[in-house]
Amino acid sequence: MRISNCIVCNKVFQHELPTVRRCPECQAENEQVLRKVKDIILENPKLTVQDLSDISGLPYRQIMEWIHEGRIIR
Repeated sequence: MRISNCIVCNKVFQHELPTVRRCPECQAENEQVLRKVKDIILENPKLTVQDLSDISGLPYRQIMEWIHEGRIIR
């Protein structure tokens, strides 16, 4: 079992995988936002990453992180 600080809220939490960076609460919120972004993409498939950032209000970097993780496909 590992102990880390959440990169979002800085809360200390336990986890088993070395790649876990968010506490369960922040991860759940992240997943909810990702679902909303995917809905925007489905409604507007020709959006650029910058357009998606502008519409969703999310940082460009967050969207690019999801793309690099394979969670959003360009």
